[in-house]
Formats: sequence, C-alpha cells, structure tokens
Amino acid sequence: MIHETAIIHPRAYVDPSAEIGPFCIIGSDHGNLDLGPGTIIRSHSVIEGGSTYGDGLEVGHHALLRTGNKVGANLRIGTGSSLEGGAVIGDYVRIHGRAEMTKAIVNDFARIYADCYITDNRLPPSNVNEPAIIDEGAVLTIGCVVVAGVRVGIGSFVGANTTVTKDVPDATALVGGTLKPITALKWKNLAYPWTNHYRDGYPPEALPRLEELHQRILQFLPWP
Repeated sequence: MIHETAIIHPRAYVDPSAEIGPFCIIGSDHGNLDLGPGTIIRSHSVIEGGSTYGDGLEVGHHALLRTGNKVGANLRIGTGSSLEGGAVIGDYVRIHGRAEMTKAIVNDFARIYADCYITDNRLPPSNVNEPAIIDEGAVLTIGCVVVAGVRVGIGSFVGANTTVTKDVPDATALVGGTLKPITALKWKNLAYPWTNHYRDGYPPEALPRLEELHQRILQFLPWP
C-alpha cells in the first residue's frame, strides 16, 4: 500500500499493513523510523527519521513531522499541521489541521483543533525553551495560542482564539478571559465533561481508558 511516487528512506521501516500516499517522504538521515500496523500517511506528507510513533498513526495531507518526537498510539494529525521536533505526545491524541507545535507535552486523549499554536519560547529568538503541557482530555478549540511553560489541566477547555498565558486548572474552562467550571459549558443537549458522551473515532481498546479518564475528571468537581 505504498504509492509508487512515495520515497522511503533506507533507515525507515514501514509495516506491511501501512498506507503511504502519493509524494510522501518517509524517513531521513536524522535517525531510524518505524511506522507500525495501522499507519496511514496521506499525500505530500513528510515524516523525518529520529522519532518514535506508536501503532495506528494517521496523518493528513501536506503534514510535516520533524525529528525528535516521542508519540504514543493512534495519534491523528490533520492536513497542513506540523510537529517541529521535541514533542512528547501520549496515546489517542487528536490534532486537527494547520496546527503547529514545538517542544510540548501533550497527554492522552487531548484534542487540539485547527489553527492552534503551542510554543516553547516566550522571548524569541533565544535558545531558552520550556514546553507547554496540554494535559489528559484537555481541549483547545480553534485558533488558540499556548505560550511556553503553561499547563492546561486535565479535562479543561480553552475557548476559540484565546492566548493562554497562565495555567488553566484541572476541569476548568477558559472562555472570554474568564475561568469557570467545565460543567458550565452546555449547548443543545450536550454538556461537559465531553468524556461523558463522546466516543467517535476511538478504537475499542481505548474506551476503558477513556472511561477511567472521565472518572478522574469528575474527581475535580464540583469546581471550587
């Protein structure tokens, strides 16, 4: 399932079950690369060597994954997004299109929507880097910027077009510059925490862990 126009570097291993689309570049001189079962890399994407990825990696079109990333199982990263190197990403993370990340820590089940930027340098240009932390089950909605060293807590929510300059506590929503409990987030028949009702796109083996995360989020409520 490797398209004839794809380039596979000699230091890259691609599992026979993987799908590599047209005009992709897989691997580089930066180090070894092992793409395991269930991998799907869509057209024109570049995956450099020297990173580790769990099984079930899914990458959109025109994505760039540079060297030095440590990624768990079933990362899904959208079209035009980039991991610029040095990220540590847990299992079942979802990153939508046109997002960019440097040396961040993104934990299990975090969800990052389109046009978000996660930075590691508060006063560029410099060589002083401090990763931001996007904790388990946290959600960054469209157009967010997370500055270096900030933590977005477990199960928390950041509203659209927000620049996050201070920590967001666990099970907290940051909307319009105001902190509130995530249980205040309601729309139609939906309410937070999202882990109570949303399961789409997660493989069956992830569901017990998602339920466990839901119970952990509930421990932070009622919000003080």
